Amino acid sequence: MLLFVLSLLMFLNSQTFAEPTLAKVTENLTSINGTTLYYRMETINPSLPYLVFLSGGPGDSSAYLQAFAKVSQLSVNSIFLDQR
Repeated sequence: MLLFVLSLLMFLNSQTFAEPTLAKVTENLTSINGTTLYYRMETINPSLPYLVFLSGGPGDSSAYLQAFAKVSQLSVNSIFLDQR
């Protein structure tokens, strides 16, 4: 186990990691068929695909899902939709 940990540390030390990119954040309320919806869009690169995060239910915020978006930030743009 110790050998594995040391090997992993040596590997990580030899890697160069890209600096995190700042996302363009858009937050808005929109009305669709008389229902007001809140959304937050984090755009890293418009040419990347978008991943939609849906909150658990009416009255529940999507803020807890933003941690998952940070993990995938280099490969997708994120849209958070709150059910209201």
